[in-house]
Amino acid sequence: MLPTRRRVGLWLGLGMPAAATALLAGLLYARGGEGSTALPAPFVPLAQSALQAAVWVTDPPGPRETVTLAPGAKPDHDVVLIVDESIAARYLDIDGAMGVHSGLAAPPPGLAVSNFGIAAAATNCSAGSNKTLRFGGTRETFLLAAKRWPSIWAYAHKAGLRTVYLDAQRTGGVLQNLTDAAERREIDEFVQLPGVPVVDRDQVLAQLVAKRLGNGSREFIYVNKVGAHFPVADKFPDAMIRYAPIPPRGHSPDLADVAGIKDGAATSSQQWRLYRNAYRNTLAWNVGAFFDRLLPAAAASGGVLIYTSDHGQDLHEGGGSGGSTHCTSRSSTDW
Repeated sequence: MLPTRRRVGLWLGLGMPAAATALLAGLLYARGGEGSTALPAPFVPLAQSALQAAVWVTDPPGPRETVTLAPGAKPDHDVVLIVDESIAARYLDIDGAMGVHSGLAAPPPGLAVSNFGIAAAATNCSAGSNKTLRFGGTRETFLLAAKRWPSIWAYAHKAGLRTVYLDAQRTGGVLQNLTDAAERREIDEFVQLPGVPVVDRDQVLAQLVAKRLGNGSREFIYVNKVGAHFPVADKFPDAMIRYAPIPPRGHSPDLADVAGIKDGAATSSQQWRLYRNAYRNTLAWNVGAFFDRLLPAAAASGGVLIYTSDHGQDLHEGGGSGGSTHCTSRSSTDW
């Protein structure tokens, strides 16, 4: 359109961007951070910054609490917390009659398995769920836990355990899942797996944990697995293709948990059927074969293993639209 002589008044010109930012901030607050996709770029960081500033003013950061709980008798064994990635519980044979072999339904002699059932995750995204697990929060208290409560590492030290973090998802010392430098200093040994193909990392984790269970040092070991995060078509070897047909392979052999590729998500009912088959194969490898390697060593060690997933998956069994498995407000996730 040709320019005209009409001009926007000074106050209106200044007020319109401010009003747009305020409206967007209100939208983000009401929808828990959702709603900024495809909106004009200048307004999103301003709105998010305004919300963050409000949080700092109303709830300023303070010192993290120390462990006040007095431990009883110090444990004479290792404690291992295994946090899997994107596991839908009823897809495993311990929770569903048609589930995939997990290695847990029929444990080896000398090992007792207690199934506490299917629980709801604190969030349906990895970062928030892992942070909440590490700081002892719930859906109602996760913000307070993340800011103020002692970490699981602090509790382990209080109990006289050495702290070890085994991370199969990242390399090069990169921290993830909202881990900061202060928390990193509480970890005595931080182990990643550079040079190990993604498809083999959970199996290497099983071997590492098995060796540590018999190393004579009392440790608390936090295990962060590759699990079954999308894309899943390349997270199992050819020998583990038990469910077919599956999506095309070879697009994502080096990706632990990054989407944006051809088989990163499905959009049609047929694609979701192929995806679910690949997902089952991934579980058979990264859960079933993982515990088949680890549990015989655990049975002989006397250690305590706690297994959970960070969250479940929306695998679109009901034919719902969309291409997401989790990390969206619209995900009806099968925990």
